[in-house]
Amino acid sequence: MCINEEMKIAAARAISAMVDEVALAKGTVVPDIFDGVAPRVAQAVRDAAIKSGACRPGEAQDYSAIC
Repeated sequence: MCINEEMKIAAARAISAMVDEVALAKGTVVPDIFDGVAPRVAQAVRDAAIKSGACRPGEAQDYSAIC
């Protein structure tokens, strides 16, 4: 499976959604890696891959149980 633009955008949006206005005001533009970034990004990219047709639902592993 190749990573497509939809998957990249989904990853970026998942990361940006984790940074609130207070953090932005302090100059933080990337969330702390220990704040559950990996499972959220994995789920967003998985969903985008399915939606864009890059993979079928049965092919996409659910990484939320792993992270």
